[in-house]
Amino acid sequence: MSVSYHRRQHRDGLTILDRARPTAAYTAVQRTYTDPDPQRGTQAITAYTLDTALVTRRDRIITNVEGLRSDYDGMQFSVNKRMSNRWQMLAGLSVQTHKGFSHDGTFTDTGSNSDFNNPNFQLNRNDSAIFTEIPWALTLSGSYQLPYDVQIAGKYTARDGDPLTRTLSVSGLSQGTETVWVQPRGVDRTETVSKFLDLRFAKRFAVSRTRLEGTFDIFNLLNANHVLAQTVAIGSTFGRPSRVLAPRIVRFGATVRF
Repeated sequence: MSVSYHRRQHRDGLTILDRARPTAAYTAVQRTYTDPDPQRGTQAITAYTLDTALVTRRDRIITNVEGLRSDYDGMQFSVNKRMSNRWQMLAGLSVQTHKGFSHDGTFTDTGSNSDFNNPNFQLNRNDSAIFTEIPWALTLSGSYQLPYDVQIAGKYTARDGDPLTRTLSVSGLSQGTETVWVQPRGVDRTETVSKFLDLRFAKRFAVSRTRLEGTFDIFNLLNANHVLAQTVAIGSTFGRPSRVLAPRIVRFGATVRF
């Protein structure tokens, strides 16, 4: 059995600043929207419109800023049972948190419209999930030697859902339509993966000096259909699945070793 702990801090990250459009050049405007959650109903959000005199001006640089920061804390628990009495097992549990000022990588993409001076790009990004932050993940794998030299092996995986970012398109701003975050990333998540199980049966044969191995695999034995990605933009398609777990797959195989 082993336990490990990791901590990582990131400070003063790189981002794009538009020196021709300082934060003070933006004016707050109120917008309302209907949240997909019926219990929340109509919500208000503050967006920001740019001084019209600066709409055609740009002076973009890539630099370090104090606001881009994140903290990672994670623990890994592992249990390993070596092969004895015809069976072996490996179990692992990871628990982590990765929070900070979240962005999707476009903050240094000169082809994007990202601008750290634009307050619309800072809405609800603090204390958000960073990258693919999975609070917990469990893996259990093992094998057992059946009679007649038949081996059965399996792997079970369970984990929390992927973080999602609920977004809203705000129109009517002098600089054009802005996509803003209405809440921190990670408040919404895809569903928990809890029924993902793979099995394999294998049998080895010896024919003269040739060794044969036949395999029979069942991937996603329980035919789970967990949603792995979904539409996050508020609108008529909000929450629509865009990627689901692959269905059950059965595979036969053979390996010949000379």
